[in-house]
Amino acid sequence: MDFASILASWRRRFLCWPVALYCLFAALVAFFFQLGDLVSTGNHSYILLECIWEGRLSSFYEIAGAYERLCTVCYELPMFLTFALWDLPIFIVNKAFGLALNYGVVTYWCRLLLFMMFLALGAVVEHILRHDFRVEEKTGEDAFELFLTAPLAFFCIVLLGCYDVFAVFFMLLGVHYLLRGNQRRFVLMFAVANCYKSFTFFAFVPLLLLCEKRFWRIFKAVLLSLAPITLFTVLSWRLPGRDFVSEFTARMLSKLYAVSYPMMGSGSFFIASLALLCILAYAYTPPDVATRRRLIAYIPLLVYSLFMLLIPWHGQWVLLLVPFLIINMVLCPSQRQTLLYLEAGMALTFFAVTSLHGGFDERLITICSAASWLFGMEKKHVFEYGMRTFLLASPMLSATLVSLFSASLVAYPVICCPFWYKRLERAAFQRPFTRLEKGLRLCCVFAFIIAAFLGWFLSR
Repeated sequence: MDFASILASWRRRFLCWPVALYCLFAALVAFFFQLGDLVSTGNHSYILLECIWEGRLSSFYEIAGAYERLCTVCYELPMFLTFALWDLPIFIVNKAFGLALNYGVVTYWCRLLLFMMFLALGAVVEHILRHDFRVEEKTGEDAFELFLTAPLAFFCIVLLGCYDVFAVFFMLLGVHYLLRGNQRRFVLMFAVANCYKSFTFFAFVPLLLLCEKRFWRIFKAVLLSLAPITLFTVLSWRLPGRDFVSEFTARMLSKLYAVSYPMMGSGSFFIASLALLCILAYAYTPPDVATRRRLIAYIPLLVYSLFMLLIPWHGQWVLLLVPFLIINMVLCPSQRQTLLYLEAGMALTFFAVTSLHGGFDERLITICSAASWLFGMEKKHVFEYGMRTFLLASPMLSATLVSLFSASLVAYPVICCPFWYKRLERAAFQRPFTRLEKGLRLCCVFAFIIAAFLGWFLSR
């Protein structure tokens, strides 16, 4: 493709009114809504720069934890180092002009990084489909737009400002390298991803067992994938104030056993399901490269569908699932329309279940935005009730929503199962998705915002 063709493609894709409308909606949503996690983590990372500047790096957790207006320091150093590098321009400007730290400025600056990572994730999804699965150029462009308009991804990154995007980005790169047959880079990318979110390890193991059958190489790959986060943990083990990080990690991992069965104390349904999947992956040898590639794209979808089905999750964890929803949607031509509407239904029920059990609509509106930090406004805790109160008023409604969300988590991987299709259905014709269809999926997020405020109004 020559430069003129690339420029024409760029203009066609990005210089149009739907893109402008999307950017406007994203900017408004990012400005007015923000959970407190990024406010704390972004500004803790700025404090890390202060500690390095003052030669007190070993006291970082203790110093950061003493800030009353920020939450407790919960993460390992790689997360803070990532944001610290991004905060460096603000830090330099503040030092040069003697400016004080403004929580809102740092938070919105960090949100810009998340949005750039959001675009990068969409580009990796398109790259995997176009260059690893050899889909048509228009289909690859569809995948990019489908990811950016995926209501679950938009909700996690743009609306909530969650930073699981780092883990998902490196995990997706690992999948890309495995599709290319580069096992070393596959292990390296998952090793980096594990530094941000240990749950990426659940997809790593069955993928490794599918493509590698030699025990010593499997053992070495597992050790290498865990080496960086283990090193960071050991280096920071004795730092004052770090105790809460270990407690927080233990609480998150304990969720794996929340849905359990009585066997030798307590057994996790998710761990048991993952173990079975690993056994099957190790026992099965794909007959050809096409089948192996299709299974590499499918296994993470299956793992994180089980993850969301069998674990009392946090809302932002659903981002682990989204790229594989889109990739498998594109790879099932005869079922694309069905999967598109199923994904939208999954998003709507997810928002309801999240509000029902996590109170996200209340936390979202109460904590609201970094604008309060930016302009020094007082945050009004007036939204004491929300969609959760409204949904709990009808046990039948809440039970139905939970059932529908669970059913969608089962239906999607069942429909996408590679063994139902022959030769990836290369010849199957499916009309391209229209921009209206992609945009209507994004309206699920708008519907959630309206429902949150409406739930508060009705519950008064």
